[in-house]
Formats: sequence, structure tokens, C-alpha cells
Amino acid sequence: MAIPQLSLFIPLVGSVGCGALAFVFPPVIFLLTFSSSLAKRGYLTATVVAFLLILITCFGVVGSVFGVYSSIRQIVVFYNSGRDVRPSVLPHTVYSNNVTV
Repeated sequence: MAIPQLSLFIPLVGSVGCGALAFVFPPVIFLLTFSSSLAKRGYLTATVVAFLLILITCFGVVGSVFGVYSSIRQIVVFYNSGRDVRPSVLPHTVYSNNVTV
């Protein structure tokens, strides 16, 4: 099965996979692994570290949700309008039928 516009689907996969790998999994694994040793250091230290880890995890989830929304919106606009709406690298670059003008 071929995907006609692969450049529209790569950000979708990246926003789900990379957001989880970079911001969600590491804090959760750290919290699960070191929760007993954090409890031994005191209530305040454990609370501050847990709060920061949860904050990082929430940042990753929110970033992934916005990335997925943006990617799906680009896919829907592209297939509904029939024109290329990929963001350009340079502000003056315009895509028209896959030819840079």
C-alpha cells in the first residue's frame, strides 16, 4: 500500500512517537523506578520531584495532542482542497503542484 503524500503522514507519526519517547516515558519510568528511594529522602523532596516529573509528562502529552491535531488538520485540508498545504522551510517558498516557485 502506497501513501501518496508521505510528507503529510511523517509529522503524525513523529508527534505521537517522539513526544512519548522524549517526554512521557522517561519521567514515568524514573518515577516508577526511584519512587522508594525518593520517599526515603523526605516528603518535600519526593513531592517536588514527583510534581516536576508529572509536569514534564503533561507537557509531553499536550505537545503530542497538538502535534496530532495539526498533522490531521493538514491531511484533511490537503485531501479536501486538492492542493499542497505543506509548511515551507523558507517564508517565500510556495508549493504549487510539487514544484517550488
